[in-house]
Amino acid sequence: MTALRAGAPGKLILVGEYAVLEGAPAVVAAVQRRARVTIESGGDGAGLVEAPQVVDEPLRFRVDERGFRFDDAARARGLGMTARLLPALLECCASRTPIRRILVDTAALHAADGVKLGLGSSAAVAAALATAVAALVGREAPTLDALLPTYRAALGGPASGADLAAALRGGWLRVQAGGGNLVADEWEPPPGLRILPVWTGRAADTADHVAAFRAWREGRPEEASDWLARAGSLSAAASGAGEVTGFLEACRAWTAMLDELGAAMDKPVLSDRHRPLLRLAASAGVLYKSCGAGGGDLGVAMSDDAERLSAFRAGVSGLGARPVDLAFAGPGAGVEDGPSPSRRGPREGA
Repeated sequence: MTALRAGAPGKLILVGEYAVLEGAPAVVAAVQRRARVTIESGGDGAGLVEAPQVVDEPLRFRVDERGFRFDDAARARGLGMTARLLPALLECCASRTPIRRILVDTAALHAADGVKLGLGSSAAVAAALATAVAALVGREAPTLDALLPTYRAALGGPASGADLAAALRGGWLRVQAGGGNLVADEWEPPPGLRILPVWTGRAADTADHVAAFRAWREGRPEEASDWLARAGSLSAAASGAGEVTGFLEACRAWTAMLDELGAAMDKPVLSDRHRPLLRLAASAGVLYKSCGAGGGDLGVAMSDDAERLSAFRAGVSGLGARPVDLAFAGPGAGVEDGPSPSRRGPREGA
């Protein structure tokens, strides 16, 4: 029996959300919390998938000349994107490498009470799973260009791939779509930039927000084109800012752009969970913005002043939110040493 474990980091998008779907640049940071996937080969091709943060009981599968398939396809849908990724990623080894167990562990991307923090767990699992499969069959680790089409197909909808880039590459990245691919370059954060992620207390409806964006883009193309042109210029200015003051000013203007977008598509990006935090940030003298598609989930407070950021942090819990302690610039996907972990629930993370 051979056991391989791979890990990949979660992410935060600091600026450029939505516009990155249409070719504008965005800044994304990998965080030092990782999804981990363990694959154990051996047996007769029948095995179990365990994903304790997603499904209560293991799911049986078989890998043979017909490919990868779950015994209970209806139950497997509870795995979400992981269930759709597995057949594509394991196709290369279906006839040669029997697999007895796959463990998908996203505990580090949850809070201590099991709440999913919105750190891009789907992309992190995709990157870790693809890395583990490649190592299992003796192939090179997957590139962003190679994995992105499979990832987008598994999501079943539009995706920039910024989260996948962070999961594969790690660090700080400036990402921009082009020609169906995604260019990801290293990005240097401005000296003195301080970031405090905040969990708002409510999960985001990312798919609904992206669908509303697409509907607005198609239904009101002139208005959308104007917004996208202005947004693209602003996200380019933010990603190109070399000083913290310029970056924060661009992010403040970006927050106003997100508010404008939410009103235009009649689905607020800065929801009622974010607005009290915006007011708290204003009183503390720091910048606050939502992350990703918005509507709930995560926001970030940013400043170059530690005392002001501490004042903001002190008031967060009174608004039903919680600070999330994250280290940034985590390493990208890779095979990891260590014993195969046992089945377990979420561990403390926030």
